[in-house]
Amino acid sequence: MLNFFKHAAARLITPCSSPMKAIPDEILDVMRLYVGSQKRRGVAMPLIGNWLLVQRLVTTALYNLLRIVFIAVQRVCWQLNGTAQKLRESRLPENYDRSAHVLDVVLSHTFCSGLYLTVNNFLCVHNRFENPQYVVDNEHVTLMIVTEHDAIFCEAQEKG
Repeated sequence: MLNFFKHAAARLITPCSSPMKAIPDEILDVMRLYVGSQKRRGVAMPLIGNWLLVQRLVTTALYNLLRIVFIAVQRVCWQLNGTAQKLRESRLPENYDRSAHVLDVVLSHTFCSGLYLTVNNFLCVHNRFENPQYVVDNEHVTLMIVTEHDAIFCEAQEKG
């Protein structure tokens, strides 16, 4: 497979033998330099077709296994540090002032970028409980997902 790239790259940088305008020497030198640096770095061919599907299936399977372990550990930690109790209490109507659960995204994964997002695409850790007015007051907060029980908003990181 690598031999194919060597020959293809060599063909790319040779001057055109057609009656059309030949590639100038300056451009050829830059192309040779680029191809040479890519060979030294060992750049791999981007995956296409079946190999791309296999790669995505493997990474999705590994992500799902990691998610199962992460959520199990997180539930135990939340029980021990009281976050689970605060989460149950935040759902009560009298605790509306602290009912928005703010989470920090640790890792996200999607099988295909064209698919819609779900809560399962994210691994999150507890940050704090906030007043729901926080969503309205901040311009950098956007509605991302609406589920049967929750509305999930995304807060973009501020530049700077």
